[in-house]
Amino acid sequence: METFLGLEAVMLGGAQPVLVASTTDQTDLSTLKTLLIGAGRFRPRREVVFAPATGQRVMQAMAALLANEDTDLPPVLLDGPDTGRIEGRQRRSSSHATCPDRVIGLEEIVGMERARIEDLFGRDLVAPLVDRIERRPERLFIDQVKPGLPLVDQAEAWAARERITLAPDWRLQLATRVNPLRSGSDRFAPPAIANQTEGWS
Repeated sequence: METFLGLEAVMLGGAQPVLVASTTDQTDLSTLKTLLIGAGRFRPRREVVFAPATGQRVMQAMAALLANEDTDLPPVLLDGPDTGRIEGRQRRSSSHATCPDRVIGLEEIVGMERARIEDLFGRDLVAPLVDRIERRPERLFIDQVKPGLPLVDQAEAWAARERITLAPDWRLQLATRVNPLRSGSDRFAPPAIANQTEGWS
């Protein structure tokens, strides 16, 4: 119910919602939006708000709620693991069957299988922050991370090797540590994400 009430407030405020799969995605994408607007690479005609829709039923219900004769279905942004791929196929064949291009897979943006939102920022920003959310291990994540591979998968494998138990919400903790004022968007946001936002507002 809280999700729908929050979405109603967005609609009444004239904002464009983009459906995402989690609060973590919402937090990170809001940061990226701030970076892109600050760099002049994203100029929305109206406010863009990322609305978390957890689970298939909630996402389908929210998409249906937002669909009417005067408004396009909201864009849906999904990350790369199997659940995201399955959800993407389901959206393209059901709620977004008439506009499958509005279901965007993060793998398409990043160009990497199993890509997650963290991969939009890059290892130079994410790796040091992973080291800060856990006790100091013998081998730091920043010294182990490799380019060209999904950051979340690498962080979880590193934690297992170091016998570190990551908190269930470790990705959300990480998202709250990303400060949009640390640097310009050119360093952390690839041009593809700016291109994908053109139809969002």
